[in-house]
Amino acid sequence: AKLKQNSPGMHLIVPAGANVYVISGVNPSCVDAVTLGEESFAPVAVDDFTNDGKLDLLVTSANGHVFCLSTELPFHPLNTWSTPWSG
Repeated sequence: AKLKQNSPGMHLIVPAGANVYVISGVNPSCVDAVTLGEESFAPVAVDDFTNDGKLDLLVTSANGHVFCLSTELPFHPLNTWSTPWSG
């Protein structure tokens, strides 16, 4: 996922079919897609799962697989969304 430190604004991260879409909140026409090859229906969890100081995206598939996608964004507790109930 092309989430970089100089990307301003909020991003929407949406699983749809076999893709995860990263949509810029500043420029909605700026969309990046990551193909998983498997359908995903659950919300994407966002946190520093690899403990490297960067935000990671945790995506689960309908087949039971778990994908951890790394980004270049620095971790900050206000940027995480680890459960649907925390937002």
